[in-house]
Amino acid sequence: MKPLVRALVSVVFLASLAAPLDAADFERLFRDRRWGELDKAFAVSSPDMAPRDLSLVANAFWVRGNWKDAVACMDRAKKGMPAEIAPYADMIRILGLERTERTEEARVEAARLLASKRPKDLEYFVAYAMYRLTDPKDTASRRAMLRKMHASADGKAQKMQALSELIALGDAKDAARRAETANACLELLSLHPTNARALAILSESPKPWPPDVSFVTGYAAYLGKDYSKAAALLRTVPIASKNGRMARYYRGFSLMRLGRGAEALDVFGPLALSGKGYADSAVRRIALLSKGTLKEPGVALLRKVVATRRGDMAARAMEALSRLLSGAEARTMEDRVVREYPDSEHAAGILWERGWKRWDAGAVADALAVWKKLLTPGVDGSWAPRVLYWVGRGYERLGKKDRATVYFNRLGRSYPLSIHAFLAFPNGVKPIVDGAPKGLESEPGELERWGFVLYEKRRLLDRGGAKDFYRAALLSQWNGDGQGAYSAAARISRLLTGGDAIYRKGLQMLYPQAFADVVRTTASRFLVDECLVWAIMRQESAYDPLARSWVGATGLMQLMPATARGEAKALGVKIESLYDVEMNILLGTSHIARLLRNLKRVEWAAAAYNAGSGAAKRWIEGNEAMPLDRWMEEVGYKETSGYVRRVMANLRVYRMLYGESKRPATLSADLVPPGKTSDDQPVEDEGTAGDDDTPMLNVRE
Repeated sequence: MKPLVRALVSVVFLASLAAPLDAADFERLFRDRRWGELDKAFAVSSPDMAPRDLSLVANAFWVRGNWKDAVACMDRAKKGMPAEIAPYADMIRILGLERTERTEEARVEAARLLASKRPKDLEYFVAYAMYRLTDPKDTASRRAMLRKMHASADGKAQKMQALSELIALGDAKDAARRAETANACLELLSLHPTNARALAILSESPKPWPPDVSFVTGYAAYLGKDYSKAAALLRTVPIASKNGRMARYYRGFSLMRLGRGAEALDVFGPLALSGKGYADSAVRRIALLSKGTLKEPGVALLRKVVATRRGDMAARAMEALSRLLSGAEARTMEDRVVREYPDSEHAAGILWERGWKRWDAGAVADALAVWKKLLTPGVDGSWAPRVLYWVGRGYERLGKKDRATVYFNRLGRSYPLSIHAFLAFPNGVKPIVDGAPKGLESEPGELERWGFVLYEKRRLLDRGGAKDFYRAALLSQWNGDGQGAYSAAARISRLLTGGDAIYRKGLQMLYPQAFADVVRTTASRFLVDECLVWAIMRQESAYDPLARSWVGATGLMQLMPATARGEAKALGVKIESLYDVEMNILLGTSHIARLLRNLKRVEWAAAAYNAGSGAAKRWIEGNEAMPLDRWMEEVGYKETSGYVRRVMANLRVYRMLYGESKRPATLSADLVPPGKTSDDQPVEDEGTAGDDDTPMLNVRE
């Protein structure tokens, strides 16, 4: 640009800033997060700047951590702020005053707001502010604030915060307070079953322990793989108590881990026959135990279930028996499942495998005839993408391209983001267009127009309409909250993907670049495609840092404790908490890199991440040249088979949205990323699979 032209442009720009901006201008800059321009506009604004504009500027300062200027602007804005908006300004002022060490002012303001008639969605935050601002020696007042926090907590994170702070007070001089602390420990352990402080407090309580204490300590022992301790503690929990059936189940599971299968059967049998909580899971365990030396008593138990129960439990027991028996008796059990429970997942599994036997035998037409029974109304829709794809491939093998196209088009239209749709249409079946999905756009609410985005989002989620969820997802995106965007958008996923086109904005909500800075840095360190990290994170935890599975997998990447410890040792780092975002992503990505180095292909690494390397290697052996579509059908665990399909679909969507990263998704065998040890130092690899992870539920062995 020539000097004269550059000078003229500068003059015009400065002149434009010198002219007063109207409300729409400040609102636009705030909405677009154009902080530099907003700061310049504020610098040349008039002293009588409109309260709403001042509030927007204050919130812009707040978002960037400039507490001092946020408070100063909010002080000015409050003078002309509507009464219904003012409490939200007060909240920001209180927090800002505390963070700028104006503690006494913050305390006075917080006490005033606490005593006033305030919006419900501020309850938790006001109470938390007062708790932090109260003299640490005044435990009674602090305890009262924590009670208010707990009563008004919205979601798991807030409840855990309130409960953790409450038990940390440690003031248990009388029976009432000791009881309150014990109850807080019990509730916290229901959210975080291995919380060390809560377990330590309960472990010191006088014996004999009440059933609730025996349960949480026994369950924690189970998660920590101390199966002897778990079995002993859980045995003392009465079946009729609150957690009695859960305790009975995990005692049985602990006995299985200890190799005491006969005792485990004695536990699982009554659970299964009762037909109540954990009965279905007990049937699965009986079936697994029956594959060894306990076949005879296990089969006898399953026969009793078939004779006494109805519905899904009976169907599951029949299916299990069909795998344990042989000849005509096995076929009879299969036929009963298909005839008596045609819409069950168990009937679907049987029909699917019958189709595969015909396919492998070259009887393609017969396979298609069986598979098409899975496309009838009432059958579990989760089978549909898989069935539509293979029926289409079958018609291709038969030379009937037109018929194949019919099924592929149906697949692409109804399940455009499934891995099978991507296999049928490598370039995607629906166009991705810019703009917003039709019928979901709405005008900003009043809180949003004043800059109070967090509180506006809470209001929208409480209202719960389709437009509300969409706008809540937009506000989460604005705030860099990928988890929040996904959580809101998932409520309306069919509206975002079900039309003739897929709108990019909606798809980015469903597949966010959550914790982007951490993921990119870590993926780069270990030479892993960042899209793969997000693909696994999406499936493992739905981007929830506080996620925890029943088997103890923890955090964003759902790491098992032993796997996490192994990766931490290899990296030379200390684990403070697996709920910590950076630590969890570090160890999870390290593990992905290790699996890729050892197993070479992404789908194989994904299977190992879920089921462990040992299981994955069994499925790989002899199938090294098998294409993806067929290999996924060789995965022997039902849960893992579904897991691989979803992770591979996630990966395709992420790459379609954001482009494949420069880092490879597979690594050469001799590549060791910085900070890593060689593969000569193995890491214990447990996988993350849950209750469905049993071979008998998918392929016949």
